Amino acid sequence: MSDLSHRAKRIVGKLVKSHRGVGVIAASIILVAIIVFLLLNTVIWTSYATLIMQRQHVLAMEENLAISGMAANTSKLSDPYYPSAYKILAGSYVSGTLPDDVKTVDDNFFITKATASIKTQFNFTGLNPQNVSQLNFTIVSAHNVSNPAVKIQLWNFTNNRWAQSTEQGYSSYTSVGSKNLTIYAHQETTSIAGISYYSLKSVAADKTGTTLSTGRAYGTVRFLLGRFLYPLNGTQRIEATTWKIYYRASLSSGTGHCDVDILIRKSGGGIRSTIASNVATGPSSGSLSSSFTTVSGTYSFPEYNVMDQTDYLEVDFYGDFKASDATYGDEVQLRIDDNSLASTSQTRIVNLVTLIEDTVKLTITNNPSSYIAATSGAARLIINSSAVGVSLQQRVNQIKLYEYNKVSAVTLTITDQGPRKVHIVAIWSKDHALEQLGHNLVELDLFVAPNEPKTYILCSYYPPVDEVRFVTENGRIFSWRR
Repeated sequence: MSDLSHRAKRIVGKLVKSHRGVGVIAASIILVAIIVFLLLNTVIWTSYATLIMQRQHVLAMEENLAISGMAANTSKLSDPYYPSAYKILAGSYVSGTLPDDVKTVDDNFFITKATASIKTQFNFTGLNPQNVSQLNFTIVSAHNVSNPAVKIQLWNFTNNRWAQSTEQGYSSYTSVGSKNLTIYAHQETTSIAGISYYSLKSVAADKTGTTLSTGRAYGTVRFLLGRFLYPLNGTQRIEATTWKIYYRASLSSGTGHCDVDILIRKSGGGIRSTIASNVATGPSSGSLSSSFTTVSGTYSFPEYNVMDQTDYLEVDFYGDFKASDATYGDEVQLRIDDNSLASTSQTRIVNLVTLIEDTVKLTITNNPSSYIAATSGAARLIINSSAVGVSLQQRVNQIKLYEYNKVSAVTLTITDQGPRKVHIVAIWSKDHALEQLGHNLVELDLFVAPNEPKTYILCSYYPPVDEVRFVTENGRIFSWRR
């Protein structure tokens, strides 16, 4: 032993005296330190992972879900279908893209035109005739002439013909279309955002009348007589036409006339659009009389597409004059809503042309699958518009279709009987009658608190679901079976 010790001392002494020996000793010490660190790190992380797994196992074992369920046959509304193709049976194509321009009610249209008669067929695809229990069509359209006759029909694939007037899938009506209006100034008022406005109506004066005045003023002035509103609900567009505005007015002395400002007022009080200022001067030549007379002025109204059905057309009447009385001043007066006057003498706006949209709904509950092609899942709808001896346009704003499909619904009640909240991350269901076709896995993010029942409704287009399994974040599976 003493010999070994002596030899070791000699070897170490030689290494110490050599620079190379010092490097070997240092490298050895570092290598040993690294090995020790890695071993300790492995031990620490293995212990930590073991603790985590043990904790997760404990949490999983504490989860206790009770699941009860009730199954029933029901119907479910599908996502909307839109036509993807068209066929012009009579008339010609003008503009529009399917399905983009018929998805929402907006300023985009699918437009066709003809003289006397237009027939446009719209085709839907992708329907399922095996499961459908109801078909629901909505058609929004407009025409650029007054009172065209319109028929909307669905193709019955079983009978190989369009639906007739005595059947479902048929609608016949007279459209309002384009309407040429005369609107009269009425004294009834509407308050918007605390401000009072007079009314414009498509009926002649029905009151004994009232007089609006600028009040007496000096110099050259333009004073507001009154603000008037016409509601735009149901109006899709105001057409470009030449208005003629009649004023039942007087001027005490001096020279002057009436005119208007035109704008679109929001229902909340703000201005949507300013259209014109100081237009439709009346009388167009000369000056107002000192006694009430009916004079007129014209204005070329530009086309305006209504942005919101709750908006109003606003026409503000003004008196614009140069006073001759330097002491007392002069005034303009405007007479409105006077039923003692002939309608041709009343304050009014003539040739206001509006475009009205029609909304038609067709609901098919009797044998709806007969309106769907069994092989292609297609459905056809035709809009037939006609007006005697005039050129007309058919403008489709929206066409959509919903199905009610036959489904089985299972209403599941999940109760957490454990001490902690449970996070359900997936649900798996199976219809044993269809084997592989019946499997369905869906990700969930459902939390169930202790003693707080949660309801989950599972719908299937297959026969009724026989088995449901809920998977928790901690890997537990809880099942329900019919």
